[in-house]
Amino acid sequence: MEASSLSLNDPNHSARAPYKRFLADAGRILRARKLASLVALCAALCAYKNRLLIMTLSEFEIRKCEKEVEAFMKVQRPPAHIRNELDLGYRIKDQSIEIFEIGPNWPDPAQKMETPVAKATFVKTQGCWKIFWQQADLKWHGYEPAPTVKALVEFLNIVAEDKHACFFG
Repeated sequence: MEASSLSLNDPNHSARAPYKRFLADAGRILRARKLASLVALCAALCAYKNRLLIMTLSEFEIRKCEKEVEAFMKVQRPPAHIRNELDLGYRIKDQSIEIFEIGPNWPDPAQKMETPVAKATFVKTQGCWKIFWQQADLKWHGYEPAPTVKALVEFLNIVAEDKHACFFG
């Protein structure tokens, strides 16, 4: 199989076409025992799948999210005089927004430590944000009272309200 036939930039691909083509080509390659071609095909499919999963927020959407989270931070951050001891921060990575507290590391107060508060992940196929909170096992769990919301502002309002004391304790 030629490497050029593995191009995943073809605009005529439907969402399932790469998978159907992958299965057909994989069967043909296995019958011909061409392992190197199978490895190349798997690598190309993984790259395509990762591109779909990771690049869900456009630059415009990221800027819009930053504006909304900055407005949230302006209201929720502690007063300026104690921010050296306790602060609130956020990061946007791939399709997720994570809010965390910044405070001193207790064994060495000179170092800062981030403690996760809440996370929202955008699911483009469903057009919604999934809400997560971190339990004592240090794993992210779905927020049961409202597992998904349609808008980022709704997520930020839920975190600010913290009705069930899941985010800030």
